[in-house]
Amino acid sequence: MTLTQTALLTRRAILTLGILSLLIILTTVGSNLYYRYQLAQIPPVEEIAENKFGTLPNINFPATTVSSSNFAYSIDTNTGELPQVPKFIKVYFIPQAGLTLLAPDRARELASKLDFNIGPQTEDPNTYTFSNEQGGKLIINILSGNFSYQKSSSSSAQPADLPDKDSLVSQFKTYLSSKIQLPPELERGRDNVVDNTVTFWPDHIDNLPIITAEYLFGLIKGKAITKDNGELGFDDVTYTFWPTDLTSSSTYQLKNPNEALDDLKNGAGFISRHNSSALVSITSVSLAYYQSQTYTPYLQPVYIFEGPSFIALVPAIKN
Repeated sequence: MTLTQTALLTRRAILTLGILSLLIILTTVGSNLYYRYQLAQIPPVEEIAENKFGTLPNINFPATTVSSSNFAYSIDTNTGELPQVPKFIKVYFIPQAGLTLLAPDRARELASKLDFNIGPQTEDPNTYTFSNEQGGKLIINILSGNFSYQKSSSSSAQPADLPDKDSLVSQFKTYLSSKIQLPPELERGRDNVVDNTVTFWPDHIDNLPIITAEYLFGLIKGKAITKDNGELGFDDVTYTFWPTDLTSSSTYQLKNPNEALDDLKNGAGFISRHNSSALVSITSVSLAYYQSQTYTPYLQPVYIFEGPSFIALVPAIKN
C-alpha cells in the first residue's frame, strides 16, 4: 500500500469517526430533550396530609368570658405582613398511663416525701388527697403521677430574699428531683421566673416551643418562699407532665396565617392576656405546640398572636 492510499484511508477513518461521534452527541441531546419534555407533561404529585389520627378533638382551652371578637386588630409586624408557614405540620400522640397495682403505694410514698402524712382520701378512684397538720392539701392523680399542693405555710418570701433566676430554677429542679424522677424533656426545656414563681416547660419539639393557656407559666411551677429557718423552700407547687410519643405522629394541614387571623377576629381564639384597650397591635405571629392542664391524646399546634400586653392563641390545624 502506497503512502497516498494510507493517507486516504486515514482521512476516511477520521471522517467516519467524526460522523459517528456527531450522531452519538445528537442522539444523546435529543434523548435528554425528549425525556425532559415527557417529564414536563407529567402533572405534579399533589402533597396531601397523612391524617392518621382521623379528625382531631378540639383544643381544650380554659373557659373564658373574654371573646377574641371583642378586639380590633392591626398587623404591625416587622415586615408589615403575616409570616410564611409550611403547608403541613406534625401532630403527636400523647399516651395515657394505665393504672398499675403499685400506683397507690407510689402516691403514698410521694406524699410522705412531700410531708403530707394524713390520708389519703379518695375523691374518685384515680385521685388521692393528702393533708398535713398545717391544713395544707396535696392532690395526686395516681394514673399520671401529676400532683399539686399547698402547704399553707405562714412563711413568705420577698424578691430581695431570693437568689438569681438561674439559681432559683436550678434549686427548684433539684427540689423536684429529690421527690420524683424528672424526665429528660424537662431537664432540657426552657424556664422562667415571674415574681417569685419558678416555672419550666418541656423541651421544644420540631423547633417549636411548648406553651400553655397561661403562656407566661408552664404546667410545672412553684412559688419560692423563705422558710422560718431562712432556708429556701417551695409552695403552691403544680406538677403536670404529659409525655409525648415522638415516634407516633402524623402530618395535618395547617391553616395559613390569614385564616387563623380570621378565626381570631370571629371569636375562635383564646385570649391569654389583654389590657383594657379594644385596639390590638399584632407585632408577632408564630407557631407553637399547646398543652393543657387536663389530658388530651394529641399534641396539636396553635398560632400565637402577640402584641403589647396581649397574647391570643388560635388552633392551627385546618378542619
